[in-house]
Amino acid sequence: MAKPTKKCNLSSNWDVEQLRCTMFFQVSPLTIELDELWTKYGDADAEVIKQPNRQKVQYKQNLGDYLFIMSAEIDRIHWTLASDRFTEDVVDTRYDEMQREFIGLVSPWLGEGALPPLVRIAYGAVLHLPCESKKQGYEKLQEYLPDVKLDPESSYDFSYQINRRRNSKTIEDLEYINRLSAWSVAKFTKMAIQIGELGTKGLPIGAAIFSCRVALDINTPVENTKPFDHLEIPKLFDELCTAGVEIADFGDIS
Repeated sequence: MAKPTKKCNLSSNWDVEQLRCTMFFQVSPLTIELDELWTKYGDADAEVIKQPNRQKVQYKQNLGDYLFIMSAEIDRIHWTLASDRFTEDVVDTRYDEMQREFIGLVSPWLGEGALPPLVRIAYGAVLHLPCESKKQGYEKLQEYLPDVKLDPESSYDFSYQINRRRNSKTIEDLEYINRLSAWSVAKFTKMAIQIGELGTKGLPIGAAIFSCRVALDINTPVENTKPFDHLEIPKLFDELCTAGVEIADFGDIS
């Protein structure tokens, strides 16, 4: 599929539900002094949850309308920036703004050399483009999926996922980069919980909210076992983030 010459939409028009960076290591990150690194790069007042039985430690930093979380497990670390208020106009969750903030939060951990050898990295995003109705949601979705034929009037529960691999522009001996995108139309309804003698039930409040939704997972191959040079990691992460913005701008492209 050739790249469109015209953007479907500006990436800045998408709202963010969640951004994620996951790093997979040759040696368990639980073997290093994560508390010291978090004190250096994160918020010293963050909530720390340690679960030794599950071999997991989590750091939660409240950023007002957002929550920044670092979760370390036996072979990986996840960094996520999320907002549960992305459907509200009072909160700015625009993709370009949140991506810049996310990169600023994660970047200090990249290329430092303090973390174990890195063998795989992934960038993820869950994005929403607000729509007035289900019909408009499918009309928007059609713009991003030119090779898929949708009927906005009669389509329901549609889901489309594809991986369009591409050679890396930053690391020559990296076989490919996975570029997964999953497309759908989402519906949100605010609910009030009513408690009565017969139990509880949810009551809808106001009109439903619709959105064109895409979940991105841009990552390096799982087969790669050779550690990346720590000086290459920031450039590689930037390449993955840029690929996400490109899909948000142009849709399903090769």
